[in-house]
Amino acid sequence: MKLSNYRTSTLLPLLTFSLLILTAFLLIISINFFLKKGALQAAEEKASLILDRNLAIHDFYSADLKPSLLETLNDTINKGYFDPNWMSSTHSIGHLNAYFQKRNNYGYYYKDAAVNARDPKNEADSLELVFFHKINTDPDYVKESGIVTIENNPYYYVLKKGETLKSQCIICHDTPDRAPTGLVAIYGDKKSFNRTEGEIISVVSIRVPLSEAYQRAQTYVMLLSVIVLLTIGTIFLIFLFVQKKLVYSPLKKIRESILVSNKDLLIENPISINTTKELSNLIDSYNHVSHRLFELNSNQEETIKERTIELEKKVGEVNELNKTKDKFLSIISHDLKSPFNSIMGFSNLLVEQIREKNYAGIEKYAGIINLSSNRALDLLTNLMEWSQSQTGRMEFDPEYFELIELIKDTELLLSGAVKQKSISITKNVPSNALVFADKKMISTVLRNLISNAMKFTHPGGKISISVEEKQAELLISISDTGVGISKVDNEKLFKIDQTHSTTGTKNEKGTGLGLILCKEFVVKHGGKIWVESEVRKGSTFYFTIPGSNIN
Repeated sequence: MKLSNYRTSTLLPLLTFSLLILTAFLLIISINFFLKKGALQAAEEKASLILDRNLAIHDFYSADLKPSLLETLNDTINKGYFDPNWMSSTHSIGHLNAYFQKRNNYGYYYKDAAVNARDPKNEADSLELVFFHKINTDPDYVKESGIVTIENNPYYYVLKKGETLKSQCIICHDTPDRAPTGLVAIYGDKKSFNRTEGEIISVVSIRVPLSEAYQRAQTYVMLLSVIVLLTIGTIFLIFLFVQKKLVYSPLKKIRESILVSNKDLLIENPISINTTKELSNLIDSYNHVSHRLFELNSNQEETIKERTIELEKKVGEVNELNKTKDKFLSIISHDLKSPFNSIMGFSNLLVEQIREKNYAGIEKYAGIINLSSNRALDLLTNLMEWSQSQTGRMEFDPEYFELIELIKDTELLLSGAVKQKSISITKNVPSNALVFADKKMISTVLRNLISNAMKFTHPGGKISISVEEKQAELLISISDTGVGISKVDNEKLFKIDQTHSTTGTKNEKGTGLGLILCKEFVVKHGGKIWVESEVRKGSTFYFTIPGSNIN
């Protein structure tokens, strides 16, 4: 695909919109998955709670209630006496469950399932029969859970090994002639007899309906989808409006004005467009060149050669301004947007997790937000200083000061990053090293060079800062034990028209703007800046500034 056949105003919005939609789709899919997973977890917890409660009631009947009542009533009841309300825990739990369902109609299914059960309501179905077979063939198999669909409705089921026949219960499950006549009268003489002590006589079965929970999760997802799509649509429209207002409309007007101007090189009326500072600077430069062209064509032929030389110089300035503009737009459209995207994305995720009371990973996300914020702040600081230097709003104000104090201040400013990577910094700086320089500019140079050294030094590495007096100037060097720089990349440093940005040892990112600032500020002092480096053996950046005896 040949990019020159397409407009940036078409490709960039299309790519941005596609990425936003893809992000929204992945976000909604993930939230839907976790909501359903949460519904299953809640169903499992509810089922286990009910099962454990009913098993506890069985244990209470068998171990406490029946023995105590039988002992107390031994002299007052005859052999044929039978009361299912206290002599049958299965019967009582069934009634308790019915009362509970009336108070809390959750629609769940509960059964003390048995094979050859006395009450038909307790007879095991096909799923429960399979579980009976498993627990009778494998003594360690005591519980099973999963999802089953009944009449097109999903249920979360839990099957658990139930009662084993105890000695105090054998009288009701031995033979019909030995059982209480009241029991035989109620249930007959065919079901649940001829059992032995220790035999597994029941399986506790529960099924929790998932339709309502799934529907609720689906509703939340649909609502979230609408909110996300509306948000994306709003952001995209704002992005289109700002992009058109600040970039494409002014560029279109500039292009139209230039096309009109090219019909007649004798331009007298300048282009006037209300736009941003960077484009205004570009227009001013173009107007300046146009005005000079007008003057050149208005003068005598004998001045043509001189004016031509001057024009070439101005064209070079325009080219430099174009390079500066391209670099600035690149930083604004990519490098500055990237940390803010991270901050927005992870802060939204934090809000969502806190709202859902899911605190896993919060510290990690907060750390990413902090790292992105520091990166954005560092980039904005360099952009501000670079903008001031490019527009002539940064005054050169040299003064006398001790270099060691400025180095200590810079080290303190970067102490947080130093501790995070456990980097040791050594200084070999004369305490009386006095310089005559612009303190703010030299601070920027030190901050960028030391920050770069930390970025490309592995955790536990070393950085050395040295100052050497050489006649009328000071030579400052900043060395690291980091990854080093290849010869190819070395040639791209300090150049506005070369893009060079390497990821640090902990994925720190940069734009290369810091080194360009360093060169501009050092050159403004009449000094030089260069680097000596070897891949995997570290780098040393050098620069010179006037000593105390320079006026």
